[in-house]
Amino acid sequence: MRPILLALCCLFHLPAAAQPSLVVPGDLSVPDPAPVQIDGLAPLQIVALETVRRAGEGSTSFVGSGTFRADALGRVQTDVTPSRQGTYRGIAATGLFWSARVRPAAPDDPPPDTVRVSAKVRGTLVASAVATARPDRSRMSISRDTPFASAVWAVPTTPGRHPVVIVLGGSEGGSATAREMAPLFAAHGFATLGLPYYDPGYDPGDRISGVPRSFAEIPVDRLLAVRQWIGAQANADADRIGVWGASKGAEFALIAASRYDWIKVVVAIVPTDLVWEGWGNKGPRTSSFALDGHALAFQPYEGMADELAKSVQGKPMDLRRVHVRGRISHPDRVAAARIPIENFHGTLLVVGGGKDALWPSAEMAVRIAATRKAAREDTIVLTYPNAGHLLGGPGTEPAQPLTGAGGDAAAIARGRTGAWRTTFDTFDRTLRPSP
Repeated sequence: MRPILLALCCLFHLPAAAQPSLVVPGDLSVPDPAPVQIDGLAPLQIVALETVRRAGEGSTSFVGSGTFRADALGRVQTDVTPSRQGTYRGIAATGLFWSARVRPAAPDDPPPDTVRVSAKVRGTLVASAVATARPDRSRMSISRDTPFASAVWAVPTTPGRHPVVIVLGGSEGGSATAREMAPLFAAHGFATLGLPYYDPGYDPGDRISGVPRSFAEIPVDRLLAVRQWIGAQANADADRIGVWGASKGAEFALIAASRYDWIKVVVAIVPTDLVWEGWGNKGPRTSSFALDGHALAFQPYEGMADELAKSVQGKPMDLRRVHVRGRISHPDRVAAARIPIENFHGTLLVVGGGKDALWPSAEMAVRIAATRKAAREDTIVLTYPNAGHLLGGPGTEPAQPLTGAGGDAAAIARGRTGAWRTTFDTFDRTLRPSP
């Protein structure tokens, strides 16, 4: 046999010299998880990678897949090796995870918060490994024993006084966000208070005492009591406090930052430049937020009753239109309703989605930055033209279920990945500056 022909036979037909080895990220919730890597394949061999993750409710799972060709050394790395087909195509370190699509759960699917990664060659399993979707809670203390109803206090177990992040969720009231997000920040070294501030009543088993039952005149100055309590905690540094807020929580955070100089940094995910009308109260129209017992000036909605009527009929609401028309229809209210964010002299990151279906967060993020630039205050601005409203959290979360709030899955994953990385860069730089 000629030498060239012999080499080709060896290249395409000989099996790998050893059993392939599969390496997966240790924690998918970190800002930049490692890529999936498989070694020990035959040169140029085709391998199918699959991820399976059971949803928290247990009856469904998310499955991601990609087919890859190994390089000349028999290696596949998902950050450099293009996926040829599957639930996503292209090059992405985390594509196997964010592109996962829902299916009914199977009995052997892994438990929630773990992801099974499998590698198959010609339909035969050659390697498998398990990644975790959440941080190791043994490295933190998580308590609900605070003066603030349903709040979550998550603190690293390492000694010392840690910088602090206050987490403010959106119109769900903050309870679910507190439980979900506080451990993620604590894993990164921050003492974190997930703070619910409103009880929408969606879940009778998750009622929150001591907070408003309507999203109207939410007291921003509640944060003063929060700061005082943080100052009494031996493992927290009340001189290094940042706030992370998403959607209505971003509105809350920006209002607070414009008033309180002890806030050093704010990350505002899908923010607003205005204080908006509240809802759920039985009296006349009023503001979403209040300060010192007085409702703040607000921008009215326009057409909310029509959209709520759609909801009753089982039709989708267009809440973006309500906000856009509210600004256009009441131009005389804009100046008074504007959040005076130029008064905040700390570090600010704003993140908006161009296809946000709830409100025009990208446009409002740009307005915030313009206001601060005129006042010679710097702002970090991230806008993702094809992303929607749900841009807070790790970029490894399955993105398809998030498209209901606007945007396409790939853009949402890209936005969440970029925002998550920049969030920690911003908090680290401001709250943990280098000596």
